Amino acid sequence: MKHFNIIICGVGGTGVIGLGELLRKAAMLEGNRVLGTESRGSGQRGGPATASVRFTTLDENEEYNDHTTLWAGSVGAGGADLMIATEAAEALRNAHYLSEHSRVVLNTFTLKPTQTRQEIKAKSLKYPSVEEVVAMLHQLTPHVHVFNASEMSMQHFGSYRTTNPVLVGLALARDLLPLKKDTVKSLLKGVAKDALELGFQSEGGSKSNQGSS
Repeated sequence: MKHFNIIICGVGGTGVIGLGELLRKAAMLEGNRVLGTESRGSGQRGGPATASVRFTTLDENEEYNDHTTLWAGSVGAGGADLMIATEAAEALRNAHYLSEHSRVVLNTFTLKPTQTRQEIKAKSLKYPSVEEVVAMLHQLTPHVHVFNASEMSMQHFGSYRTTNPVLVGLALARDLLPLKKDTVKSLLKGVAKDALELGFQSEGGSKSNQGSS
């Protein structure tokens, strides 16, 4: 019996909740026991949003054991096998979920918070660059994979709405997500299917500061 824990983080409008629902459905279609949570909160107004996906897989001829099965949808500190960050800086906000074994799929999209006049005048709010985010994440895990999924989505489809299918395709192609592409694709409609394929087939979506897997 194996458990796999995913943390998805971003801000409202980047599809965090929908991505969590997609991955949970895909895991269930593949016969896994699945749990998860989501936090909408201020994410509905552009603030932080998170979702978790946890599923259990069995080896051949193995049966579920209630003593070791999953009972909670939340992921504990250091318990994420995979983090998918749809907005770069939110990976740092949720870094407590990471360990040296965690893998991070980081979208380079950034959404700087609105500053007050006082903050602008005092220059008190410094927003980290993508390079700074990656450097800080590397202090926790060497497995940081950086993708410009939002730029790929806009370039090929004229919209950011297909960013997450691109991001999932990129992750699947690199074996960072233990699901089958066809399973995920069966849950998508229209151009989202093409976006998944774009990510899966892409060789140019990864930045040069990608860590080892």
